[in-house]
Formats: sequence, C-alpha cells, structure tokens
Amino acid sequence: MSASAVGLARALAGAAGLGLELAWYRHLGSALGAYRAVFSQLLAVLLCAFFVGTVVAAAAELRWGNAASLFCAPLVGPAWSAAGCLAGFDADAARAGLAHGGSLRAQLQVVALPAVFMGASFPLAHALAFRDRGTVRRHSGALYLANTAGAVVGGLVTALVLVWFRGWGCSAR
Repeated sequence: MSASAVGLARALAGAAGLGLELAWYRHLGSALGAYRAVFSQLLAVLLCAFFVGTVVAAAAELRWGNAASLFCAPLVGPAWSAAGCLAGFDADAARAGLAHGGSLRAQLQVVALPAVFMGASFPLAHALAFRDRGTVRRHSGALYLANTAGAVVGGLVTALVLVWFRGWGCSAR
C-alpha cells in the first residue's frame, strides 16, 4: 500500500472520527443533559479508548507483522460498532441512572468500542508508511497532516451540514 493511499485513508478516518465525536456529544448531550461533566467524561472515555486501541494495534502488528490486513479493521470497525452501540443505547435507563454513574456507563456503552477501533488505525498507518526508514520524517508529517485536515473537514461537515441543516441545530432565530 502506497504512502499516499495510507494518507488518504487517514484523512477519511480523521473526518469520520471527528464527525462521530461531534455526533456522540450531541446525542449524549441530548440524552443525558448538556453538562460539563458529560463532555468531560466523553473526552476521558475517548482518550482512554484511543490509548487502548493504539496499544492493541501496535502489539498486534509487532506479533503478526501484517499491518496491511490489520489496517482494514480499524477503518470499517468504527462505523459498524458505532451503529451497533447506538442501537442498544437506552436513553431512559441512562437518565434514570445519572445519580449512580449512569452517565459514564452510557458513554462507555456508546463510545468505547468505536473509539478503540479509531485509536488502532494510527499505529497501523505508521507501520504501513514507514517501510523505508529514510522516509520516516516525511511520511510521519504527511500522515499527521492528512489526519488533521480530515478531522477539520469532518468536523465542519458534521457541524454545518448534518447538525444544522438536518434539524439538530438551534431553532431559535
């Protein structure tokens, strides 16, 4: 797999990832309340799940050494697991359990597995792009740029198109 194909995949994964994060915050904020604690817990769950995904993917790549085939799962995994996790989400039970840690449980239920997949894609992309040790600096910067540009586009598309134009936005004028 060429470095440009890996960069394009990282850009698309970054766009989908930030789009999912905004959709999760909007969904969980409407179900649990737009509290700072909900955002803080969501951020903590995301960062911990990214870490777990990164460690698992790096260990799997070191053990089996086939980053190309391993790279496919983190690219399609977030969409499938997010759909499955949202399908099983019970907003009423989460609201009822707010006083007993229901907010964190709800966020773990909805966010953890897809975020583990999202965290797993980055070390595998690096393993694919860094076959030649002489190009590590150039490819590393290009992968970070692709991921950041994709995240910006994904955030804009989600915030402006999906949220505002699809009726999730503020209706006060």
